[in-house]
Amino acid sequence: MDTFTIMNRLGPFWAIARFIWAFKGLISIVLLAGTFLGYMTSEMIEHRRTMVKNFNATLSEIGAAEATFRNAGELAFKGPSRTGDSITTKQAQSLEQAVRALRSKLIEGLTPNRTIENARDAYVRSLTDLQGRLNLFAPGAEGTERVLEGLILVQPAADAYHESATTFQTSVWTSFWSAF
Repeated sequence: MDTFTIMNRLGPFWAIARFIWAFKGLISIVLLAGTFLGYMTSEMIEHRRTMVKNFNATLSEIGAAEATFRNAGELAFKGPSRTGDSITTKQAQSLEQAVRALRSKLIEGLTPNRTIENARDAYVRSLTDLQGRLNLFAPGAEGTERVLEGLILVQPAADAYHESATTFQTSVWTSFWSAF
């Protein structure tokens, strides 16, 4: 075989090799950008995984404090709501301790994004209002009604907090933006 025939057979490969060699700087930049984006994506996924794990731990602590709060509220209003009597000072103190524990868990808990932080702040404000009502509690129908109103006002704030927490846990875009 002559040299010309060998070059004709290698022609397409030779053309590709020359093309790659001519644009090696551009290809290096593209590969570098791809490597950087891949690294950022893996870091973002790992950050999200860690953030969701830590937030779930915070939610479980808050859930335990909420269960204690719920039980204290149910015990306080179990009898008086049926008989029309006032809650006792001891029941009000027990409910106040549960409110304090829940408030402290909420305040020290993780807030991965602004929406959860705003919902948590509203929840803490409603608990603070309830705690103020409990601090000013005086046995009687009026004091019992004020505490009951405070308990009722906590529910929308708690629902908003849990809704924003669920949105964070299930939304890819929310966690994507909070990762940065």
